[in-house]
Amino acid sequence: MLLDTCFLIDLAKGDPGALKLIFRAGESKLHVCPIVIGEFLVPFAPNPQPGLTFLQSFEVLPTDELVAAKYAQLIHRLGRQKTVGGTNDIWIAATAIVNGTSLVTRNTADFARIPELSLLSY
Repeated sequence: MLLDTCFLIDLAKGDPGALKLIFRAGESKLHVCPIVIGEFLVPFAPNPQPGLTFLQSFEVLPTDELVAAKYAQLIHRLGRQKTVGGTNDIWIAATAIVNGTSLVTRNTADFARIPELSLLSY
């Protein structure tokens, strides 16, 4: 499962829905990506260490050329539909799709325009 920024924020705050999902995930691998890491660390600037410590529990999926190619495809398709939202969301979606994992988010409306993306909400 790839964790969206809103999920990490909720988890850090002890949100019951986020905690329940983590408990249900059990031994499933929990991932983040560099875009999510950057978004999550904004409130910690200029001292990111507490945020980085929190993130150590999660495996980082790379933003590589395959993710970049999927991002370009999504932007091209969504641009034609005039539904392009935040580019960070498109990068996050591309990462989940390329890695064959679900995206955990409560912002399902932000990602609903990408039918090949598997979403888990809480």
